[in-house]
Amino acid sequence: MTVERVLLDGFETVEAPTPAVVTVSNELGEPRYPQLRQIMMAAKKEVKPWTLGEIGISVPEKRITLEALFVPETKVETEIIEGDTPREKGEKLAVRLREAKLI
Repeated sequence: MTVERVLLDGFETVEAPTPAVVTVSNELGEPRYPQLRQIMMAAKKEVKPWTLGEIGISVPEKRITLEALFVPETKVETEIIEGDTPREKGEKLAVRLREAKLI
């Protein structure tokens, strides 16, 4: 695959073997939007799925091996600070954070 890349001072030609992932930025141009009639016609068309063999792609050998799959354990400790007013709760929170040497 050969593509041209836009740079500040010109263009750069890049070559890459396929399969490859290519992204396109807004420098490519304005997109063409279909007319309402074309959208309605496309909605009625049947989508035919193809197998890899039908489009000439062979299934590659496994490239990765899954060693482990797990949900990490998390330990969350919650402490409710009681108080009659927000100021009292804030003072108790500050004392608690000082005791834990976080402030």
